[in-house]
Amino acid sequence: MRRYYLFVLLLLPFFGIAQDADETLKRLKQKLNQVKEYTAKVQIDTRLPFIKMLPVSALIHFKQPDVFEVKSKGIVIIPRQGLDQINRLLNQASAYTVVPQGNTILGGIPVQMMTLIPVQDTGEVLMGKLWVDPKGILVMKSQLTTRSNGTVVADFQYGTQAAYGLPDKISFQVDVKKFKIPKAMTGDMNTSSSPSASGTTDTKGTIQIRFSEYKITSSTKL
Repeated sequence: MRRYYLFVLLLLPFFGIAQDADETLKRLKQKLNQVKEYTAKVQIDTRLPFIKMLPVSALIHFKQPDVFEVKSKGIVIIPRQGLDQINRLLNQASAYTVVPQGNTILGGIPVQMMTLIPVQDTGEVLMGKLWVDPKGILVMKSQLTTRSNGTVVADFQYGTQAAYGLPDKISFQVDVKKFKIPKAMTGDMNTSSSPSASGTTDTKGTIQIRFSEYKITSSTKL
């Protein structure tokens, strides 16, 4: 009997951490779902090995549940990880299991770490990791592993629209070996066909997106 009580007492801290993670995700979902539709101007700075690109301006249009459009006169490379894919994942609570990973400090901000494991392995997202500020209810970092683009890490910065969970800047880190490049860029224009052509074997790249002039056309207040 004493061993049974000891076992229960040892599990109590884990249950507490799990409940904290579930509560944080619930509040994060509520916050992100405030915005039903928005547009924003973005400046995209793409730095990938073997590809030379100038910064590109674009317009993003998002509308729940699944509209995500990017309009630009130039060629745009934007990972959906860290943008609408996080919203989609959070809105499918029954489709994944939350595994709390404890707490840490990220950029001077205390965050909760959690892993989201899909119940079925047939979807696009194979695994997700989130670092969430439980005070501001903001995603500070994400790491999503998908079938089509491999693993993409995103770091978030907030400012003007933090109350809605919308970032001012997202910095992506991508693995070029698995990341899909638009077919329009596979020709000779500003590209090299192989690592040896550019004299480098680096397969990591970054994509920075700066948001401005948000126009939230439909929202609800918490």
